[in-house]
Amino acid sequence: MVVALAAVALVLAARAEHRVWTGAVGRYEAQVAGEAVRAEQARARAQEARVAPLAALAAASTRGGPCSRAARGRWATPPCARRCGPWWTTANA
Repeated sequence: MVVALAAVALVLAARAEHRVWTGAVGRYEAQVAGEAVRAEQARARAQEARVAPLAALAAASTRGGPCSRAARGRWATPPCARRCGPWWTTANA
């Protein structure tokens, strides 16, 4: 009789431990899924932050920015030369 009670107690303890374990696994999987979503959102924000300046730079280079306007017919003014670099001459304007 004592052995049967001990076996029942062991089975009940194992069930309780299993419930705790499966709950912990479920919480972990939910946390990992949440982190994956946050990582994807952060990647998308970083991509947007990277693409917008590149698009602005491309648009400015095709229509001519302040450096090209300042450099028309002469060397770039000192502030533009600092921004555009020494390669910017009237040939590039």
